[in-house]
Amino acid sequence: MKNKVLAILSAVFIFALVATPALAASSSYSLNMYYRIDGKKEGSYHTLDKGKVYINGYAYYNGTSKSWAKTSTKGETVKYSLWKDDAWRDSYYGTVSHYVDSDAKPTKVYRINKAFPTNADVRSSKYYLEVMKNDNGWKILGNGTLRN
Repeated sequence: MKNKVLAILSAVFIFALVATPALAASSSYSLNMYYRIDGKKEGSYHTLDKGKVYINGYAYYNGTSKSWAKTSTKGETVKYSLWKDDAWRDSYYGTVSHYVDSDAKPTKVYRINKAFPTNADVRSSKYYLEVMKNDNGWKILGNGTLRN
């Protein structure tokens, strides 16, 4: 009986060691913008753990533009900034970016897979993204994941 209990406790301990990395925080985001998305203003928060934060996603043009936009776009850089909503002053964890070429479309997306330069300092459900691009009148769409 004593050996059985010891074997069960050992198995639970080993499972906990193996399963812990697989339980890292992950949260999805989506883009549908002409110029800027402010996750805080939109109430789009992400739960992340303490540690390195990665963004993995894609963006593309859907062919929609405002009436004042030029007839085509040359492509542009999309910037993703990670913040945490704090009581007094929000914490900033850096910006990563990727280029979206003018030929980007739903069947030809441009991907981002990068780590933010500053580690998240605490587990929180108050992390948010600010995403910006040129104010050129062209709409960009996309999806992705934030994870530790």
